Amino acid sequence: MGMGFLRIELFAGDHDYPVTSDNIKILRDGRLLYTVKTDKDGWTEAIPLEAPCLADCDGYSAAPERGIYDVIVCGGGKYRRAEVHGVQIFDGQTSILPIEMLLLLPGENPEVAIDEIYIPYEHGAEMDKHQEGPASSDLPSHPSDIDTQQMLNAILVDDIALPDYVSVHLGQPNLLR
Repeated sequence: MGMGFLRIELFAGDHDYPVTSDNIKILRDGRLLYTVKTDKDGWTEAIPLEAPCLADCDGYSAAPERGIYDVIVCGGGKYRRAEVHGVQIFDGQTSILPIEMLLLLPGENPEVAIDEIYIPYEHGAEMDKHQEGPASSDLPSHPSDIDTQQMLNAILVDDIALPDYVSVHLGQPNLLR
């Protein structure tokens, strides 16, 4: 077996407010492996986790195998509980898992206020190497860097259909007929 590492970042807002927690659980197949905490900046130490050995993968015929883990962050009465399923760990790599903690709403029960995130297995290494996509320089460095208005404009632009013939009038319309 190989070894990879996981660092978790907890934050609130737009990465403006680091969140400290002393109750972050790392599980594999429902079995508790670690209970860790974050520092004052919202980061955990690098957590060593098993991952299939990279040397066993030829890199051409199959995607590299990875270890799959679950992370549960208890909100401590102030934040909603966050559960991230399908966290991928690769041999010799440190995976960074940013988790945005959402405040509990007034009157919300912390026992049932849970934000669940599922990372699909095909998310990373399984993607087709020949699949075209935007250049990495065109992508935001973090999901919170996406401009909401830009995203809405991109969605709305796809729904616009222009007619073949467009009439343009230069001047005031003639109201007297």
